[in-house]
Amino acid sequence: MNFGFLRYHVHNFINSKDKCQYKSDEGNTIYTQTGIGTAIAIAGVAVYSLIKANMEEQKRKAAAALAS
Repeated sequence: MNFGFLRYHVHNFINSKDKCQYKSDEGNTIYTQTGIGTAIAIAGVAVYSLIKANMEEQKRKAAAALAS
């Protein structure tokens, strides 16, 4: 995955003079609260995916153990 686009916008957001909002090149204003909420949502999806994958792996191992 190429995170160059995201890295560019996060860098500009962090280094902007006004820490409460960031105006992107396209003219959209991104507020700090929106950025934090988005980061939390992405982290939540990642954690959910890891838990779900772990549960599926445990199911497969249990099924394999019963089949043996």
